[in-house]
Amino acid sequence: MEKLILPGKDDFLYQVDDTKVEADSRGKPDLAKTVYFLQNLALAHVKKLGFGEDYQREKSFLYVVCRMKGTFYQNLKVGEKLTGVTYTLVPNLIDMIRYAYLLDSEEKPVLFLSSLWILLDPKTRRIKPARFYRDDILAKYPKMKENKEIEGTHLAALDFPKEGFVKAGDYTIAPSDIDANHHMNNTSYLRISKDISSFDSLSSFEIDFEKECFLNDKLSLWKKEEPGKEEIEGRKEDGSLSFKLRFLSR
Repeated sequence: MEKLILPGKDDFLYQVDDTKVEADSRGKPDLAKTVYFLQNLALAHVKKLGFGEDYQREKSFLYVVCRMKGTFYQNLKVGEKLTGVTYTLVPNLIDMIRYAYLLDSEEKPVLFLSSLWILLDPKTRRIKPARFYRDDILAKYPKMKENKEIEGTHLAALDFPKEGFVKAGDYTIAPSDIDANHHMNNTSYLRISKDISSFDSLSSFEIDFEKECFLNDKLSLWKKEEPGKEEIEGRKEDGSLSFKLRFLSR
């Protein structure tokens, strides 16, 4: 993945913008804000393609991320200027995959992020089939059929052991966590997980979003540690699983 291959720019099939890596409360590179930048870049791309807020209202759905995996080729460095690039793959009938990269000044990859998106009914909060989305976007951008999944990047669900987790903290969902979909933004889960992590340098992270969290919901955070690996679960007050996350260190 040292050489970045992009779909055609003339077809508006990818979006580019720059960012500067910010520091978190401990002075370390802020992973959550970096991923938040890529998330907003993706939403800007969707809007440019013509499938933004107006299209969502017309079809009555929300874009929701249900799974993410980030792979680091270099460490994030506070203050470093990076270029973000994002594009979507061919939509499936239920979900869709989006890729994003962060590139350094020499256009070498720093981070590769793959995310699995679904369409959610805003009233029932249930998954909507994405067939209509697939048909509409491919009718408008037929060249998107060329954007295929890269070998080795398939997002499989995380399979955690049932035992060995130790409680590591509690968290109450704050107004600053809530996004335009009226639930906790996916980058907030990354932030609260990083706050209880002992790793400064990551080789990768994976996160599955199992159950939405809303304002004032309470989460208990549980962690299982092994050499070079941390597994974290967020559990709601009723004991149900909200999210699960894996950090691998360098």
